[in-house]
Amino acid sequence: MGWSDETKAPLNAWIEKNRKATLSENRDEIASVALEFDGHIKAILDDKRTKRPDDVTFELMNDVVMPPQGKRVMSDEELVSLIRSELSTMSSAVGIIFEFFIHYPDVLIHLKTNPQDIDNAVLEILRLHDPLITNRRRTTCPVTLHGIDIPKDAKITINWQSANRNPKAFHQADSFELHQS
Repeated sequence: MGWSDETKAPLNAWIEKNRKATLSENRDEIASVALEFDGHIKAILDDKRTKRPDDVTFELMNDVVMPPQGKRVMSDEELVSLIRSELSTMSSAVGIIFEFFIHYPDVLIHLKTNPQDIDNAVLEILRLHDPLITNRRRTTCPVTLHGIDIPKDAKITINWQSANRNPKAFHQADSFELHQS
């Protein structure tokens, strides 16, 4: 993410506070610690705006998103939410990829000599072993899915495992195919 060494101590202290708050099961304490994390991330974003480094966080801050309202960069609140939610997903994804290489060392050997295939391999590994099982969403407009009418603002659950192993979308839906994703 390109975060400086100065961010380590406050974030490590926050991790300990978060662990204690979670164990306490005190909702007010958990909420307070969550807000503290948001403050740490916003301070990092402010620092990036000033220094304009060539790193992942600054790139993310300047990426253009295209919601229905038009092109724009993400707000600080959106960036904080993305970073907060993605930390556990990223650590899960890294673990999934390492475990895959333990079971399929030939793929790792191939990637060492063919680095141009790394992106496809990561996509394919995570398609088969997605760190997210499901996501809850709301529909933004009325939609019909497999003959079922779903109104605007309906609560839905996306089952990524089912979607990622759909034989209509993937030739070898249940197996690793480097150039399938």
